[in-house]
Amino acid sequence: MPSSSYSILITRPISLSIWTAILTAITVAICSLLYFVQYTQKHNAEGVLVPDKGLVNVTTPSAGQIASMEVTHGQTVKAGQLLYKILSDQAISETDAIRTERRARLASMEKSLQDDIARLKNINQDTMRNKRQELTGLQSDLLVVRKKLLLLNEKEVIAKDNLARYEKLAEQNLFSRIQAKEKHIEYLDIRSQKIQLESDLKIGERSVEIANEAILIEELSGENQLADLTRKLDEAKNKLLEYNSTEYIYVIAPSDGTVANISAKLGQHVDPASALLTIIPANSQLYAELYVPGNAIGFVTPGDKVQLRYRAFPYQKFGLHTGVVKLISRAPLYGASGTLSVNSIYKITVALPEQHMVAYTQKQPLQAGMEIDAAVLIDKRRLYEWLFEPLMSMARK
Repeated sequence: MPSSSYSILITRPISLSIWTAILTAITVAICSLLYFVQYTQKHNAEGVLVPDKGLVNVTTPSAGQIASMEVTHGQTVKAGQLLYKILSDQAISETDAIRTERRARLASMEKSLQDDIARLKNINQDTMRNKRQELTGLQSDLLVVRKKLLLLNEKEVIAKDNLARYEKLAEQNLFSRIQAKEKHIEYLDIRSQKIQLESDLKIGERSVEIANEAILIEELSGENQLADLTRKLDEAKNKLLEYNSTEYIYVIAPSDGTVANISAKLGQHVDPASALLTIIPANSQLYAELYVPGNAIGFVTPGDKVQLRYRAFPYQKFGLHTGVVKLISRAPLYGASGTLSVNSIYKITVALPEQHMVAYTQKQPLQAGMEIDAAVLIDKRRLYEWLFEPLMSMARK
């Protein structure tokens, strides 16, 4: 019989120690994962970028059709700068002939008053020149009288001394009484001249006073007449301005800033109920306004991080941007009807990391009104805390 041989292979199972080591390693890895790995609860929200100084809506004071538009989107304007020139509805309803005739009549009235003012000024100047010349003549005559009076005073003193000397000599019979009497007559004549000059001096002084008063009265009268004509001229100018203002409405910038959201175009009919454009005040800083439902607002606190995604800059290309919660509204927002909605919405204010975006190595400024998507990082915990939270809650209860 042929002989055959067989070999028997005996396989040994993996030892218990190896399985124990593998299970231990897996357990340690899972525990490490649960302990060291953290998960942050997020809540998605939507919002817009808003300037901290608000937005200035520019409207027209009355209805009309836009005749010219002086600004473009993004242009920087100064307070008082012309934005729109609007043809009013009243002007639209009138014919060109009527407007021209009214404007010409008001302009003629203004020109007539200007001529009257110029004529009155010339008359006042001539009158004042004549009265001042008259005053100068009176003052010159008065000066002559005063000089004559000074000389006559000296002659009076001399005549009085001569009279006294002749009377004394006549008593001593050195001169005749007739000669003494002649000296007395000379003295009296000088006294009479002095009295006359003193009277002339008083009359001259009074004449100068009257002339000065007449100049003051004439100046006051001229000023009053000029003021009356000037007032009438101002009224005529205002009437012309008012009429022109009824023809065109000039809309100016109420403050310094940047033009945004232009809604009124050339030729469009506008009214006070609608905004023509919006101005972002100068030196404004943008922040994000996010709207969070009431079931999530309780977990949001100031200082929380917010991941921002600007819709104008897709985050797939330009990444996420981290903001910080600054303010949380204390009350929910009201609807258009003034009542609370079923799902209450709260507003939170988020500070931006930058006022611009870097796109293709260029800084692109962020703009008010840009829509954003955001994720508010509400609660950050380790995995094991999230895993055992139900059990911990039951234990606390």
